[in-house]
Amino acid sequence: MNLNPQKIAIIGNIATGKTTLARRLSKELKIPVIHVDTIQFTQDLKIQKLDITREILLKHEAEAQWIIDGHGPLDLLEARLKKSDQIIFLDHSPWFCWIMLTFRQFKNIFWPRAEMINKQSELTWGHTKKLYRTVWAIHKKMRPELKQILDRQEFKDKVKII
Repeated sequence: MNLNPQKIAIIGNIATGKTTLARRLSKELKIPVIHVDTIQFTQDLKIQKLDITREILLKHEAEAQWIIDGHGPLDLLEARLKKSDQIIFLDHSPWFCWIMLTFRQFKNIFWPRAEMINKQSELTWGHTKKLYRTVWAIHKKMRPELKQILDRQEFKDKVKII
């Protein structure tokens, strides 16, 4: 494990604490955070055009230091993991994610998430339903793929699963 990481990828399901951890590490290590949600969503919480998301993420990944909070397009994720000095995988059950998501949505009533564009509220019924469904989809489809990638020898020394 690199004791002085300059490029940190934080991945995991929705509401696992990626952003909270990214903020803490950023403050402690003095490394800028890139929130994938800020890049991947437009102001009205629609998915950004894939080409734009890719371009912005690749620009950030070319920088000397970063903490990237989130996944983004899957075709870029594996390359980002290879560039990372440290990978933190927050691997929690769907139940945990749903409970934390409920808490996060309740908190959004009073304090919209700072990392969302213009502190855009996520409190629409449609977006909330989508978030709950996405937790399950990530757990059933994406998590097994991530675990398979992270089990590779090339990642063994830089992965921390929490």
